[in-house]
Amino acid sequence: MELRTYSLRNYRVFEQLELEVPAGLVGIYGPNGAGKSALLEAMTWALYGRARTPKQGIPTTGTTGECVVELGFDHDEHHYVIRRTISGMNHTVKARVTTAGQTVADGPTEVGRYVRSLLGMDEQSFRSSVFAEQKQLAAFSDHTADQRRRLVLSLLGITPIEKARDEARTDARTAERDYVRLTAALPDTDELAARKAEVEDIVSRQTARVAAALVSSDQISAARRELVEQVRRSEERRREDFRHGARTLEEFYRSLMMEAWVFPVGPAEIERAAQLTQRTNQFNLSTRRYTAAEIEAMLADRAVRLRVLRLRDRFGDAGIVGLAIVRVDGEDDVLDTFLLSCRVIGRTVETALLAEIVAA
Repeated sequence: MELRTYSLRNYRVFEQLELEVPAGLVGIYGPNGAGKSALLEAMTWALYGRARTPKQGIPTTGTTGECVVELGFDHDEHHYVIRRTISGMNHTVKARVTTAGQTVADGPTEVGRYVRSLLGMDEQSFRSSVFAEQKQLAAFSDHTADQRRRLVLSLLGITPIEKARDEARTDARTAERDYVRLTAALPDTDELAARKAEVEDIVSRQTARVAAALVSSDQISAARRELVEQVRRSEERRREDFRHGARTLEEFYRSLMMEAWVFPVGPAEIERAAQLTQRTNQFNLSTRRYTAAEIEAMLADRAVRLRVLRLRDRFGDAGIVGLAIVRVDGEDDVLDTFLLSCRVIGRTVETALLAEIVAA
């Protein structure tokens, strides 16, 4: 980046300033209070929209005219002009970037994003590598050679190799300790095999009991639900045992290796979707209740989108635990229902369901 022109109007102490920046400029000097710091600050404000005070304190005191900073600079064989302004009683900020007579970015946020992409650096990196302020240069005279070396590295934002090496070694040792601790927390394979055999034994005994004693379809359904509930409780016990080996709740959730699927409601999911609306209360944004027949009718309505969330982790399949219903109203999408089973509250899986309905 090579600065060519610099224009300020009603910016702090500068009511009007037009500069042609000569090639090879290495410094700006002048008496205290002349505006040297404001001149440099105006550059970063024009580029990134950052200043040392809120926007209300930037325009020149006592003026009502528009506050304007305009930079002209060359970069990668192209000439760019950035203009940032503050105007009106509400101190409205506007910004624009043009090149070759064409606007390439418009608006304060878009201009800041474009400048970071164009120059390949954020505001802090720009301040560290492009210029040094007066107080930073004055410190040179009071430092030893080694202190000046460290100050230069600090101004440039460069971490000494020795420090980077030490930090890398510290990170490696920390990672190794975490690996050993987490490995120790993992269940023993023999223990997992024993628990697997326990679950299989439960399934076998319950299946035999159902086949031998139950005759009605209602009894069979109840037995199946009880069997599923026993398996779920067994899985929850294993999760709870595993949680005690984790240092934090976030670490525990990461180590669960959760997998989530979000997909449209089909005939096979109608009953479960209706069940969720009728039974879920803790994480239910609307608490609307629907029957299976009403859910089935929604599937035929093109103005309604239904999505369910299924979750599985290293200990088992939690099944369908989330539901979202979106109704299309003209150009707007209205979130009719958004709920999550209490069994998985806190695992942050709701973000997967929300991302899907936003993207749909």
